[in-house]
Amino acid sequence: MTFYNAAGTRLTEATLNALTDTVGALEVVEFTANVYQSFTQDGGGFEKASRLVFVAGQRVPQSMIDGLFETATIESITPATGPETGGTPIVISGTDFSGAAGVTVGGLAATSFVVVDNETITATTPAGTVGDHDVVVQDDAGDVTATGGFTYTEVAATVTLIAPATGVAAGGTAVTITGTNLTHATGVTFGGGAATSFVVVNATTITCVTPAHAAGAVSVVVLDTGGNVTTVGGYEYT
Repeated sequence: MTFYNAAGTRLTEATLNALTDTVGALEVVEFTANVYQSFTQDGGGFEKASRLVFVAGQRVPQSMIDGLFETATIESITPATGPETGGTPIVISGTDFSGAAGVTVGGLAATSFVVVDNETITATTPAGTVGDHDVVVQDDAGDVTATGGFTYTEVAATVTLIAPATGVAAGGTAVTITGTNLTHATGVTFGGGAATSFVVVNATTITCVTPAHAAGAVSVVVLDTGGNVTTVGGYEYT
């Protein structure tokens, strides 16, 4: 069951309770503002309140307020793994999802979110970091957490360009390596020799300096925690 204030703001159990004052020592509360159960929408915004359920000044038992919200549960998340780049469609199965207002994975909001029915939510994972992360259904009755409910996996790196692709045998040539998912790179080698400097600029760019090597074409290897990426003959010493 979903409730709103007169401005069209959705109320959680906590914010609904904030609109009441306790009457004496009794288990009775008095509403300080009107509360509505639904709104008509026009042009994407709340225009007119409808179905007034509590009016300012009305007194009700606290137990009635407590019974308006049912705590959701999470039973499963499918799939439970996906790439760190995000974009994985997931299905969250459980109970009492009618009051769900959002989903987060690792503290970040899902990029899409739909309450299909009382037992099913579909969402799309945001980009995250490798490892296990909590999935939280933000519910009117209080957030529900599946601890470590989704695992981000590392995406394999790729190399698309090495520039320049030639340099002197003495080494010392500044080289830029372009590709994808280079964030987890730990080093670069030229013909088996480690680059004398190495910087991961961003997910698509590495800068490094070539070591000395005998003349000839050599393989360039980006050392990556998700698996090394080798460009055979990717650099030529002259």
